[in-house]
Amino acid sequence: MVDDDSPTGDRKYEAEYVAKQFVILYYRILSNRPNDLYRFYKSESVSSFADGPEEESIVLQGEVEIQKQPKRELQACNFEFSAIDSQWSLGESLVLQVYGKAFKKSSPTLGRSFVNSFLLYPQANG
Repeated sequence: MVDDDSPTGDRKYEAEYVAKQFVILYYRILSNRPNDLYRFYKSESVSSFADGPEEESIVLQGEVEIQKQPKRELQACNFEFSAIDSQWSLGESLVLQVYGKAFKKSSPTLGRSFVNSFLLYPQANG
C-alpha cells in the first residue's frame, strides 16, 4: 500500500493501519502485562501523565524509570477507543493520538476518559 501523504510515495503501510496495530498491542500489554510496557520505550523516551488538569504532571524518562512506575491507574482496565488519529511526520516517524475510556475490570460501568499521544520512530527490528 502507498500512503498518499508520503513525500516519496514509498510508504510500506498506511498511517491508520500502523496506528491501529500499535494501539491494539500497547493497550493489551498495558492492561494484561504492565511490567512489559518498558519494551515500547528507549533510554531517550519520555512519558508523562496527570490525573486531571489541576494535578502536576508526573514525568518519567527512559525505559528503566518507566518500568519502575508504569501507569498504574490504567492497569487491569478494558479500553474503549473513540478515535485514533495518525499522521506521518519527519524522519518516517508517526504521530498518533488515542482518545478513549478506560474501564476497571472490577467496575466495568464506570469509565474514565483519556487521551494519549505517541511519536513512533521506525525500528531496525520492525
